[in-house]
Amino acid sequence: MPVDFFSDPLSCNRSISHTQFGLCDPGGNLPAYADANTPASWIATVQNKNALTILIVPGDHCLPLVRSNGQMAQCCDVIMRTPGMIFFVELKDRRDPRSARRRGTEQLWETLLIFKENHDLFAYARREAYVSNKRRPHATVPSPVKLQQFRDEGVKLLYQATIPV
Repeated sequence: MPVDFFSDPLSCNRSISHTQFGLCDPGGNLPAYADANTPASWIATVQNKNALTILIVPGDHCLPLVRSNGQMAQCCDVIMRTPGMIFFVELKDRRDPRSARRRGTEQLWETLLIFKENHDLFAYARREAYVSNKRRPHATVPSPVKLQQFRDEGVKLLYQATIPV
């Protein structure tokens, strides 16, 4: 079944143009969101130095992704889009950086593959995927195999809690 990542059937999408804001994941069945006022709740910090208008698409709990076999797919927490850039973001708040990296990378990968089936990924000049772990923002070393896997799909994979736009 075709998926339009930007149609917003549940009215979850928001736009933000602050020069700095955070991405938050309240947990439970609530969707991730952007916040410019409460840095203590941020899992990832977005540095938007040119104050671009960024579309924030919460994935989990707002974007139902279905695999070709009919089963529900994993979705990353947030997709951020500007006219020339797209960012896939998985937010983690875990002590074990390896677990956060592994699980986050899996969620990003599945989201990316379904996105590519439904949208032209190369319509965006800049394509990046982030695993952001609040508790260990700089503690992970990327797997060369995973980095190459994403690179082969045209996406740069990063493990960090700061996202420069």
